[in-house]
Amino acid sequence: MRTFLQRLAQGWRAWVKLLSRTEPAVGWALFRIGIGLCLLYSLVSVAAVGLLDFFWLDLEYGGYRELGPVKVLMLDLGPASPALVHGVYTVALLGTLAMTIGIGGRFATFAAMQGFLALSTLNTQCIGSDEGMLSNALWLLFLCDGSSTLSLRSKLRCGRWVTDTQVNAWARYLAVFQLLVVYTFAGLNKTNSSWVPGGDMDGI
Repeated sequence: MRTFLQRLAQGWRAWVKLLSRTEPAVGWALFRIGIGLCLLYSLVSVAAVGLLDFFWLDLEYGGYRELGPVKVLMLDLGPASPALVHGVYTVALLGTLAMTIGIGGRFATFAAMQGFLALSTLNTQCIGSDEGMLSNALWLLFLCDGSSTLSLRSKLRCGRWVTDTQVNAWARYLAVFQLLVVYTFAGLNKTNSSWVPGGDMDGI
């Protein structure tokens, strides 16, 4: 029993040491910028081709199908009317812009995340797997803020764009782990008969 407890304590110390590691914040800042640019493309591309109202307004207001209420933090804000949908879209867009240039910290990331989640869950026929991955990435950026360098915040505070700030490395570990899980199972899924020669090949 004593040996077991000693091993358990050693394992716990190793786990704490792993999660306590820090690294230069530049890598995490680049992750923030990359996710921000992807999110900007997802939002702006819909509006640029005139599909914002078509996708995200209820049928009653000019959309192509009946939609449920707009939800933020599991709260029903009301039907998908132009005023509400455009307001949520504006919050998501402004939050994403602020997060990408690195101002507003976790508040900007939270605004971008909640606005994007509200839109992407409003009409599930208009989303793909990338929306889920972007949402996961936004949660990580909310938990571990990436605006301490390569950001307008660092320029205003320190007078330079790049600083020698350190961040916790666990966020990057978790981001890499999620990518490995997603693409491993996506690859395994493509070994079934829907994807390979000799099968139905209806997944292509």
